[in-house]
Amino acid sequence: MTKVFPIFLLFFIFCLPVQGQNSDVPGKGAVDLMIAADNSGSFRLVLDRQFALIREIAGGAAPGDRGGLMTYASASVIRQRQELTEDVGELIVEAENIYAEPGAKAMLDGVRHAAYLLGKSESGNRRVLILITDGADRESASSVADVVSVICQHSVELHVIVVADGVPSTKLIDRLVRDSGGRRYVPKKRSDDPETVRELWNNIRAGEKNQE
Repeated sequence: MTKVFPIFLLFFIFCLPVQGQNSDVPGKGAVDLMIAADNSGSFRLVLDRQFALIREIAGGAAPGDRGGLMTYASASVIRQRQELTEDVGELIVEAENIYAEPGAKAMLDGVRHAAYLLGKSESGNRRVLILITDGADRESASSVADVVSVICQHSVELHVIVVADGVPSTKLIDRLVRDSGGRRYVPKKRSDDPETVRELWNNIRAGEKNQE
């Protein structure tokens, strides 16, 4: 029980605002959005679907929003493909150039790095991280607690889209979403993806209203 206690409280310790305390909280309105995409070899069969998702996400951006892109294949192969930019065309071009790379999957390491990159933004925009994954992680050095700590430290809002060529693994994702206060989306088939992205953007914009 003593081992579970600090992890269970991470959301309350790091994510809840403290009155009267200066915190690393971005402003309202536009969003800085970082997409973390799996490009490991085992994900190659759904790379086309992932590109279509990224294009849909980029298409939902509003004036003032900025988007960035990074990929992860393994703990040693994590790449920032596109820095935060208001030019969604640049983001789409970089997404189209994603290719599968050898790797044993390091989802948690990828998410932690993406949250760190968002944390460096000083634009004042809300920080949103969208993870596209099948839920598998075979070699991350980071734990769920490590990732939640970084997410909450930098006031990052997490959304996870689960896609897989087969049955996805959601156990780790469920823990990550629960402990960070994030959201999970599991479109059953490719034709469901546009509606999933609309729901995603509706939730992001609803979060903006809740901050007003």
